[in-house]
Amino acid sequence: MKKIASVIACTCSIYGIAHADPATDYIRKYMDIVYPTSNEIHNMTDEQIRDYYAHDLNTWYRIPELGFESGLFDARVIPQYNVFVFPDTAARARTDLDNKQKLAKEGFTSTKPILGSNKDYIEVSSLAWMSFPYGAYLNWAHGSGIYIATGGKSLIGYTKVDALYKIYDKHNKLNEYYTKLGETQMVKRQIFGSDLSIESALKIYANSNTATDYAKQVPYQKFTEDTFHVPGGADPLAVALLKESSFTKKHKEIKQLVKEGNYQQAYLILVKVYVEDHRLGKFDQAMERYKYLGGEAAPDLDEWMYDAAKAEGYNVVQLTYEPNSMGQPTFEVCDLRWP
Repeated sequence: MKKIASVIACTCSIYGIAHADPATDYIRKYMDIVYPTSNEIHNMTDEQIRDYYAHDLNTWYRIPELGFESGLFDARVIPQYNVFVFPDTAARARTDLDNKQKLAKEGFTSTKPILGSNKDYIEVSSLAWMSFPYGAYLNWAHGSGIYIATGGKSLIGYTKVDALYKIYDKHNKLNEYYTKLGETQMVKRQIFGSDLSIESALKIYANSNTATDYAKQVPYQKFTEDTFHVPGGADPLAVALLKESSFTKKHKEIKQLVKEGNYQQAYLILVKVYVEDHRLGKFDQAMERYKYLGGEAAPDLDEWMYDAAKAEGYNVVQLTYEPNSMGQPTFEVCDLRWP
């Protein structure tokens, strides 16, 4: 890939001297390398090929401009000459924009190619390859021309929380799943926005009728900003639910359970809501309600998902909407054949 990048960079500087539109020449050279036999792409007009590259491929622009985060796909940004532009390293996508990742949200399940991938082969970015003790993580990158073979054995879920749910649900062990998931540091932090014990946090939550009541005792805005790296902080799940009238009845139930000292049962009510948020793929950065999902500490679940999915005979796990540390959803592919 580095060699390809060097070829592109050198070609750009040569073409830039002779042509009035070096950005288009840059794109054509890239497309010729990735799709050397495609007559359809070869015959595109300058406008068509620029539009195809900027909007139909899932690309990542490194933009030396203020106002754009490194790695953020944004349809408003066009390729720039002498700026390193390459297939998406993180498949990051803003969920408040109409982007290609939404089309692949259900994963690749059939033999029919969807955005370059299907159940047997998924187009990925080699630049994003990261090996861990519990699988090798690659990112879906439509337009890279690089594929990983799945053998048709994929577990598909929006997030790791969702993927694990599907395994435990298959074996009728959801109670075990909820209990184990609720014990992870990540889940406790996302639910309460603090590192207080579950018992202490539940007491405060049960006696709070509004987000203001809760904030007086738990500085969750600073905690979520510092811990989750969500700019300006975010409402943890417990606080978000205090703002929803539809949850009032459940809140009263939790309050009664806490009063009776049944903390585990009260906590599991919140854990189940947490799981549903992940399972329904409700992550939307345009909505305050779901910003807490940006605080994923993925390593808390890596080993667990790896062992569980591998035991089921899967080769890869397609995580089609996994929130990352930037608070943005990614399409990750975990190859369980590593190590």
